[in-house]
Amino acid sequence: MYRRCTTITKIRSAQQDLLAPVEGSLACTAIQPATRGTEMSTALFVVLQREIEGFDASNTNGQAISPHFETLDEICEEIGLRPLSSLTSMNPDELADLLGNDPLEEDLTGLPEEVQQAAGEVTRAVFDANAEIAEHSVPAEEWFSPTEGLTVIRGLQAHISTHRKSVSLSPEVLEDLAELEQVLATAAEYGVPFHFSWDF
Repeated sequence: MYRRCTTITKIRSAQQDLLAPVEGSLACTAIQPATRGTEMSTALFVVLQREIEGFDASNTNGQAISPHFETLDEICEEIGLRPLSSLTSMNPDELADLLGNDPLEEDLTGLPEEVQQAAGEVTRAVFDANAEIAEHSVPAEEWFSPTEGLTVIRGLQAHISTHRKSVSLSPEVLEDLAELEQVLATAAEYGVPFHFSWDF
């Protein structure tokens, strides 16, 4: 049985749930929704154990996957693949930095008082959640075979493509999966281990 959620996945889920109400408030104010790739969101990306000369592994989006992450995990389990969450990890030092970050970096000056108040409540709530997570041991960074990642990504692509009527996911999810597949294919070619991580 694969561990369904790592510490970093728990943080992503907690922060996203807490930020949702404020994002809705911001969308109704002077801060308008941004285009794909710039909105206030988390994004799944590939971390390689070592650099590949002439190759940029960071050239992916991954934001469309974030709101559907649990659904993708459920699909993996349904079709007999290891869940995406079991392939996520993070450098312990970066995780420690994350636990101290302010989840709201936008300048809220000039926005309605109720929005600023809601933002403050969210910030305090996320700090409390981070403190609770920090009390538990931070797992060591884990690395996985890129062929394992390719099996999962390609399995998801095939299932989603052939079950479009029953699987309700935005078209951008397949685009993000294709970008992740390209990175993992190159990693497999050079034999470089990887893990997925979250950009907050």
